[in-house]
Amino acid sequence: KACNMMLNYATDLLHAHQIRRENVFLYSELESCRNEVADLRNEMKQIQMARNSSDAAARKGHDLATAQKTKLQAQDQVISHLQETTDVLQNDLMALTKAYDQLRYNEEHQRVELERKIEGLEKDAQEASEAHSRSNVTFMETVCTLRTSIENKADVALVNLLVDRLKHLSPDSRSSSPSTSIVYESIEQQEPISPKTYRKHGRPAHQASTHNAEPPDIQVEDSQKLEMSKTMRREAVNNFSLDQHDSQRGTTETEDIDLDANAPTISYAGHYRPALNDLNKGDSLSMLPELNVQASRLAQIKTLKQGRYEGWDAYYAKGKDLIDSLPQEFETTIMQQFVNGMSEGVRRAQCHQWLENAGWKWENMATFGILCSQIDDGSGRHKGSERTNGSQP
Repeated sequence: KACNMMLNYATDLLHAHQIRRENVFLYSELESCRNEVADLRNEMKQIQMARNSSDAAARKGHDLATAQKTKLQAQDQVISHLQETTDVLQNDLMALTKAYDQLRYNEEHQRVELERKIEGLEKDAQEASEAHSRSNVTFMETVCTLRTSIENKADVALVNLLVDRLKHLSPDSRSSSPSTSIVYESIEQQEPISPKTYRKHGRPAHQASTHNAEPPDIQVEDSQKLEMSKTMRREAVNNFSLDQHDSQRGTTETEDIDLDANAPTISYAGHYRPALNDLNKGDSLSMLPELNVQASRLAQIKTLKQGRYEGWDAYYAKGKDLIDSLPQEFETTIMQQFVNGMSEGVRRAQCHQWLENAGWKWENMATFGILCSQIDDGSGRHKGSERTNGSQP
């Protein structure tokens, strides 16, 4: 029994030591496991923290992605709208291009048509101008021919005879005959020439105004001279009718002396208007002066006109050329046409008023041009000084 007890004790002690060694090993393993679990917990915490940060970043990225998606959707809508607008603008541009091409074609067609019409109008105007010039030349030639024929119609010897008879006539030798009734009536119908009527027959306007400004005694004297000239004409016609009646007894009446036959036509005695200065000479049947002027130069008087872009110097030179090349009798006519041909209405009225006051002489026209140039230069300098003063602070 003691041996069994010792053997059991030794076995139990061996088992106790073995259990102790196992417990120590298990404890060490348990501690290592605890340390590993603590490490794992720390790692898990770090992983959790990293996961939280990654989740936050993921959520932030998701939010950014959502915002970008929203922006992209809005941009898609804008792009779609822009695309539609671009398509509309493209269509409008194509329509405008077509309209522009059509308008350009129409304008080109209209321009060609207008150029053709302008060429036609210029051609018609040129032809009309040439026809007008030809008609003026023909008219002036006709006037010159008619004037020559009138001069040839007047018998110088007969006129001298009438003048000699007028000097010896007495106021009681008046008697009228039926053969001279037509000429007598034509002379009776001629009224004394007033300044206004005389102005129409070539007297300058400034001379008419000067005549109107004469004293009353001079006007009475002029009217007396007119009445005396009229009486002398009547006596000349009556005396000539008596002489013609006596000459018909032995000779045949010629065509030039037949006053009844020539009365309905243009006659020298019926259409001649003496100047007021000629009335003082007592010769109311003087010959018309002979014109040694080309008809083309006379026709240039009617065509004297200032062009739209023609300056004063060039226009004045044309008028001066006509004044120098034509007789002095045409000075008033040339000046009237010169004034009426001015392109500016204000300048035309000023020139007319100036000549009415100063006199219808070409020297006064030159003075008017100098005054106008001085006024224009003064106004130009005044405007330049105003612009200079306005530009300064």
